[in-house]
Amino acid sequence: MPPRVAARAGAVVGRASRAVAPARSRVDVARRDARVVANRRRRFFSSSLAAARGDANAAFEETDDENPFEAFARDVRAREVPPESRSVEAALRHLSRWDADAALACAYVGGVRGRETTREEVRAIARACERWSDRVSGRLRRAGASLVSEGSARARAACARVEACARDVERLSRARAYDAIVDEERYALGETYSYSVASASTSVDERWRMACVNVGAYLELVGATPTHEEWTRLRVVFDGLVAHVDGEVECERLVRDDARWREMKMTMDDSTVRGKRLTRVQNNARYEAAKRELVEAKREWSEATRAYKAARRRVKAARHDVHKTRKAVRIEYR
Repeated sequence: MPPRVAARAGAVVGRASRAVAPARSRVDVARRDARVVANRRRRFFSSSLAAARGDANAAFEETDDENPFEAFARDVRAREVPPESRSVEAALRHLSRWDADAALACAYVGGVRGRETTREEVRAIARACERWSDRVSGRLRRAGASLVSEGSARARAACARVEACARDVERLSRARAYDAIVDEERYALGETYSYSVASASTSVDERWRMACVNVGAYLELVGATPTHEEWTRLRVVFDGLVAHVDGEVECERLVRDDARWREMKMTMDDSTVRGKRLTRVQNNARYEAAKRELVEAKREWSEATRAYKAARRRVKAARHDVHKTRKAVRIEYR
């Protein structure tokens, strides 16, 4: 490159650098100020989030202390049922085909608050419990089981934190179920509901009859038919419920008596205790008659389908004839 051209290029580069320098310094200052503001915001939001978590935990604990259903569920789960000292907590944990907290909330409405649940209330309780217990707490339990299989100290520590979080979620689901109960009483029922102490149609007390009706409504909602083992677990749960509310003497009279427990089972699901109304020959005859009825219905359905298609073709042809015989069509295409 000639010396004159190189000097001219250097002068141009120098002028460009001097012109860019103020803008570059301003950009550096703006970036430094942005970093300072970001650090301040990070420290502010971290402290605010910690304070908010502390307030939320305190409010949550206060809510649990003021929540009668949480105290009721905690006391019932801690009971041991004689004679084999079966745990109510273990019985509820083995009722895995539906949400145990929702069934416990329905029984609480009848046995403690003395009324029957409405369909909307059962649906709200089930929605609240399934949202938190099944979707969140269930995943946390599975994560805890995966951490236990690791076997290391860090995995066990993380598993303890996950289980504590799962317990908090279960407490939250019970709090939401209690909110659904209170909302139903406050806005739908008012303060006029009451119950009678005894029922004239059965030897089971009215409150526990309503508790069985409420649990049966929840089982109907989720479409569950308990097995023999699940009925055994459910009997343990009702044993703990009645013993906690009315004492051991009432529990001996109701749940631990086989005849009255059959009445309670019939209230929850009558299909478990009703006798067979028809013999095998009669059932087979009903089956054959139902098959014949199905064949006849299919034949009538096919005939109706053919008649419908023929009528549709006739209507389409008639509409076409009407269209092509219009005066405008005759004039246009004659």
